[in-house]
Amino acid sequence: PVLSVQATWTGDPVDGEAAVAPLRRLPGLVADEVRLRPYLELQSEVPAEIPPTLQENRGGFVRALTDPVIEVVADALAQAPGGYMLGFVHFNGAPVRVPPDATAFPLRRRGIGHGVSVFWRRPEERDAVTRWVHAYAARMAPHEDGGNYVNVMDAEGNDAVRAAYGANYARLAALKAEYDPGNLFRHNQNV
Repeated sequence: PVLSVQATWTGDPVDGEAAVAPLRRLPGLVADEVRLRPYLELQSEVPAEIPPTLQENRGGFVRALTDPVIEVVADALAQAPGGYMLGFVHFNGAPVRVPPDATAFPLRRRGIGHGVSVFWRRPEERDAVTRWVHAYAARMAPHEDGGNYVNVMDAEGNDAVRAAYGANYARLAALKAEYDPGNLFRHNQNV
């Protein structure tokens, strides 16, 4: 197992260095690529086109990593039917000070966005992965606090897209109808 911690600090660089210092002292550190760089450089690390993969994803939002949440995650991962990647996005600081209706993205409260991707190699493995992901999502649901980080969503359908954008969905749909009436931009999480 490998734990990858990706950090972004938008304040004073000296404070940022102090915040990551404890991580740099952890035993078994494999790589440390944290450095000061412009935001555009950070964003350009994501490829323009991501090739298709054999995976299923689900995600959601919780207020905190409570013991019951950690228990659901640990139990589920112990039974994962394939390789997996689990991610947590901590919503804190400047992003949560933006009003929820100021942008399309409405998750503007403190908490943890979570997402899991489970992979398969052979077509016959897909059903087991899909069942596992749906069961994981069902077990997490009672602990969730509404919303979803659209970058970790898969094919959950229109209801999940509506839930992810919350109160902003109607405004986005109106803009989409005006500027993209032919639905050219229909991939990913379609509005």
